[in-house]
Amino acid sequence: MDIDRFREYKGHLGELVLSSGAVERFLKATILAMAGENKRLANAILLPELPNEQTLVVLSRVVKLLVHPDCQGAWEELRKGLLKLSEERNRFFHDIIGIDEGELILFRTKHKGNDNQSIERRYPLEELKKLNSEYDYRKEQLRAFLEAMISGEEVKPLRGDPLRMKP
Repeated sequence: MDIDRFREYKGHLGELVLSSGAVERFLKATILAMAGENKRLANAILLPELPNEQTLVVLSRVVKLLVHPDCQGAWEELRKGLLKLSEERNRFFHDIIGIDEGELILFRTKHKGNDNQSIERRYPLEELKKLNSEYDYRKEQLRAFLEAMISGEEVKPLRGDPLRMKP
């Protein structure tokens, strides 16, 4: 494999690590912002060992209580996008990674009853770049949502409905 291509993959995998970490921080910061003065409540529901998916479930419950009904569609679109990204991210972080003929290969063993199946998925560099772009978009969308929670004002996300708190 071309060493430059290998370095490019490494750079994009590093970007994935940083982007997913930023999204994780934004999720927790959004819960804290929505809790307002009740920091004890926020700290009680934000356990450090919660994976992103569970933090997203907690945040979804808080959003249903505090966010204006007109904005629920925008939140739901954001939530689904973040959940999908988290699943993709987990493939990179938890599968075995190999490289062959200029492509990243993810290996996973799937257990089904008494059978073990090996699954191989080739991941072209372009797909990894696309995943990082989607993370950047969702990170900005989540940042806009966080700003709306902190300011109490309506903030227009990049796509979708405006986000605002319930009156």
